[in-house]
Amino acid sequence: ANGRMRALGLTSTKRSKVMPQLATIEEQGVPGYELGAWFGVYAPAATPAPVIKTLNDTITRALSVPRRARISSPSRLIRPARWQP
Repeated sequence: ANGRMRALGLTSTKRSKVMPQLATIEEQGVPGYELGAWFGVYAPAATPAPVIKTLNDTITRALSVPRRARISSPSRLIRPARWQP
C-alpha cells in the first residue's frame, strides 16, 4: 500500500460523469446494489428561526456555486432542501 485511497466502485446505479471508468458495485457482480447518502445540518432546538434561516440560505447558496456543486456532488444528486419552520 502506498498510503493513497483507491476507489473500489460506485454505490449508485449509474456511473459517474466525473469518473466514468469506475464501475458500479452492481456492474461488479452484486445485483441490485444501491446505497444512497443523506446529509443534514443540525442545530439545537432553541436556535432562533432567523439563525436557522441564515444557515439554510448560506448553505444553499454555497452548494449552488457551480464549481463547488461539481466538487461536492460528482453525480449531481445534491439538492439543497428549503428550510421550513
